[in-house]
Order: sequence, then structure tokens, then C-alpha cells
Amino acid sequence: MDTSYQVRGSVNSTDVAEGLDMHEFHLINGETSLTIVANVQRVDISVLGLPSRTGLITQGGFREKDIRTGKVLFEWLPTDHISLKESMVAPPSNFGSKIFASSGDIYDCL
Repeated sequence: MDTSYQVRGSVNSTDVAEGLDMHEFHLINGETSLTIVANVQRVDISVLGLPSRTGLITQGGFREKDIRTGKVLFEWLPTDHISLKESMVAPPSNFGSKIFASSGDIYDCL
């Protein structure tokens, strides 16, 4: 949207199932967008010493995309850089015990 509130383009976020945070959307030089992403994924949780080997986690990261092509230029997610063992929040004792987890069974770890 420009200064006269005319729509000049749009950014598609359908590649992020959990969605983008519309409150943190920034255009960079009118060519790329920088957004916060929420990511839910099944990961190896063996480092936590729990009976299950995998579990669902949620994490927040950020992503830069080319506005014209929709190509992801850069993405940063905590679990790519920080071990689950470093989380300040302990997982529930039954974490990872269910194959199909409800939202209450997803570990908000980072």
C-alpha cells in the first residue's frame, strides 16, 4: 500500500502453514520482505532424555523473501542453532508420547 492507501502489491504466505505475524512485516528496499514466522514441526527429541524419540515443537523465527518471485532468500529458526537442551522451559514429562498431537501436546521450546 502506498501513501495514498492504494494497493501496490501483495505477498503470499501460503507456504507457511502456521502463518506469518502480520504485525512484524517489513519491506526492504521495496524488493524483499522480512517477516516473523511461526513454525511447528516434528523433530528428534532424543537429546532431552525422554522415552520418545520425536515430538512436535513450535518455534518462532524470521524469513526474508523476494517479493516478486516469492523465493525464500533467508530463514532463521532457533533449532538450527540452539539445542533443545538449552530451552528455559522444561518439556512435559509425556512429551512426544502421542503420534497425532493436539495443540496442548506441542512443546513451545524456544
